[in-house]
Amino acid sequence: VYFYEIKPYTSAAYPTSFVQIGSSFAVVPRLVFNGSKRLFFDINMPLSFGDVFMESRVYDSPILPPAARRVNNLSANAFLRTGLLRVGVGYRL
Repeated sequence: VYFYEIKPYTSAAYPTSFVQIGSSFAVVPRLVFNGSKRLFFDINMPLSFGDVFMESRVYDSPILPPAARRVNNLSANAFLRTGLLRVGVGYRL
C-alpha cells in the first residue's frame, strides 16, 4: 500500500491525495548446491505471471465538478518479462 497527501501552503493549489494498492504473482524455481556441510549456493530466477494495481486520486478542488474530483484506475499486466537471475551464498548454523 502506497499513500501520499499534498497539503499546499498557498491558495494557488488544492489538497490532493493518492492511494495505490497492488499485488504481483510469481513462481520462483531454485537450485541449491551444497558446497560443504554448512555452506551452500542458491541460484533462483523469478518467473512473473503478472501484477494487478488499483490507484485512487482525490483532488479537493472546488473548480472541478464532483465527478472529476476522484479518479480511480485499475491496471493489470500479464506475463511480464523480467530477466532477473539471483545468486546467493548461505551458511547453516
